[in-house]
Amino acid sequence: MLLRLKLRLGAWLLLVGAGVAAVGELFTLWSSNPLTGNWFVSMSLIVLGTLALLYGITTYAQLSEEVTLFGLGGVGLLILGGFVLLLGTVVLNMVVVPLLLGMAATVATVLNAPGSAVQSATNSVGSGLNSIGGLFGSGSSVPSAQIPQADGIQIVSNTLVGLHLPTLVDIGRWGHFFSSGGSLTFGCLLLGFALLKQDSFSRPTCYALISTAGLNLLFQLLSLSPILPSVVSVLLSITGLLLFAALALFGAVILFPGQVSRFWSASEKGAKKFAVSKKR
Repeated sequence: MLLRLKLRLGAWLLLVGAGVAAVGELFTLWSSNPLTGNWFVSMSLIVLGTLALLYGITTYAQLSEEVTLFGLGGVGLLILGGFVLLLGTVVLNMVVVPLLLGMAATVATVLNAPGSAVQSATNSVGSGLNSIGGLFGSGSSVPSAQIPQADGIQIVSNTLVGLHLPTLVDIGRWGHFFSSGGSLTFGCLLLGFALLKQDSFSRPTCYALISTAGLNLLFQLLSLSPILPSVVSVLLSITGLLLFAALALFGAVILFPGQVSRFWSASEKGAKKFAVSKKR
């Protein structure tokens, strides 16, 4: 009785933790600026949710008879990936990236302050000369001059390169890798394939776990290329959300196997009816 209670507690933590992390991943689609409070809210939800789901998956692996030696390997990789996600998200996304971006903004403000004053003075002189020329009927005008502005991010990145450290862009890419669940993909793939061999476990849930982990891994690899970085970044957040949702579904299957099975059966029947109606 006590073991069953612990198993259900672990499943609830897996379900709730993965759901909280999915909500945090959803927030990253709107809070993409590491210097705002919303960014820290989304990162905190991902961290707290991952902590809960790691405890839940550990409890499940210890008490469930459905986890074979192959499955234990998947759970071990998932736990290891979860700790890497926690460390990377906290260190990079909540400390290093905001610190470097804040330094870049400060450097740009200090360096560009004299230039902004000169730009204003130049604009005033040019406007005055053009006004005088207009009074005398002159058709020519003094062209406006643009004072170059310093790029704080480029300056900080060049400094990091000079110190033989990754650039700010590279650090941000790694931060996104961790927060979008990239370190969980191998564990989820292995666990999904292991549970797929267990006839007693929900096969659609295994497919969901495998497919979302595969998609996330694919877009993690695509993020290494310079092709459409903004689009790939959004897709990474979406696949990270789907990966956490699949883990939440995993917890729901442990808690409510009958209800989830009926849901999948109803969905399959609905899909078949829709396919038949389209053929007609």
